[in-house]
Amino acid sequence: MFGRGSVPETVPLSFPIPDEAVVGATLVDADRGLTELILTFPAGTAAVVDYYEENLPLRGYQITDSRGTETAWRLDFSDDVVDGVVSVQTGGSGVAAAAVQFTER
Repeated sequence: MFGRGSVPETVPLSFPIPDEAVVGATLVDADRGLTELILTFPAGTAAVVDYYEENLPLRGYQITDSRGTETAWRLDFSDDVVDGVVSVQTGGSGVAAAAVQFTER
């Protein structure tokens, strides 16, 4: 099921999404236990990465990998229920977009 503009119910409640983020396209594939959403932030890539590196562990997620460049970064994370990826890319001056993916275990 495709959506736009709201966080799908399949996104874990513990996953941090700042108030400033705008939800774009979403996808829920219940058969595969997969949820994807696009978030746009009024911040640069580094600020978005910093936010997730700080807030994911505070919400019970373990960051298993974090690497990238000034314009593109990937964070892999997991908890007892899901494996996830946050892929952040520069979207222009002072704007970044993140593709977030959750896969149920």
